[in-house]
Amino acid sequence: MAPFQESGPVLDGFIPVDAEDIPVMTESTSSSAGHAMHGMDGEDLGVELAKVAYDVKGGDIRLLHVADLVYWTSYLLMVSVFSRPQLQAVLVRMQRRGQDLGRNPSLGASGKSAWEVLDYGDVVVHVMTPEQRDFYDLESFYGAAEEVDLPFLKEEQKFGGDWMKTQTL
Repeated sequence: MAPFQESGPVLDGFIPVDAEDIPVMTESTSSSAGHAMHGMDGEDLGVELAKVAYDVKGGDIRLLHVADLVYWTSYLLMVSVFSRPQLQAVLVRMQRRGQDLGRNPSLGASGKSAWEVLDYGDVVVHVMTPEQRDFYDLESFYGAAEEVDLPFLKEEQKFGGDWMKTQTL
């Protein structure tokens, strides 16, 4: 191997390039800007995926805005599931819904673990059993994160409260 040379190759197969040839990540080329073309920002995607989990009876669904706390994503979606078939159903339906919205995770889940992750870039989804969730306690790492209101949960709670008031024993 040749010693370092300012004007020539240093490693076999390495082709030096000028700095002008290296693409620079800008807002127009970033993943979140690309997602905006589909009319779907991270919060909207997170809410949509949370609704999918809710429809498959996922529990303790929380969407956290973590953009001010971490550099690698804007939202974390946490979902508890109570069986492997339910975990697989949540994953499959989330991936399908993401595809419907023009979004595909860069990291897919196998459905073979008690904790699976789907990475949509600006939204990272954690689907896990209550035991895994309690053990790893991810929410405590992001205690300063703002929790995003999930409108379908609010409506159910409101409806449930009104319904209970109208029932007699």
